[in-house]
Amino acid sequence: MSENQSVEAHQFIRDELADLPSIVYFPILFKHLGLKSVDAAYRRFERGTLGVCVRDIGGRLAVLKVDLATFLTNGEPQEQPRLSKKKIKNPNGRKGKAWVASC
Repeated sequence: MSENQSVEAHQFIRDELADLPSIVYFPILFKHLGLKSVDAAYRRFERGTLGVCVRDIGGRLAVLKVDLATFLTNGEPQEQPRLSKKKIKNPNGRKGKAWVASC
């Protein structure tokens, strides 16, 4: 890729991402990665083949606009930090533990 093509590619990415917020959630993200649906993006994330670094922000999966721009520019997969699921406050659900009558 020549220098001129590289500059054009960077400008294209800048133009494409200009209207995005700084935190990009999956319902918007999949379009910019060229995927067909949100579900496809989630499946790629679960398999570890999404490429861009995903973070847990406010209990939702998202990427930073900066990480997305970097990934689209160089195409190199980014390191994915280990995300842990939140502990369930009440594992028995909203109504609590099922009551069992003893005879």
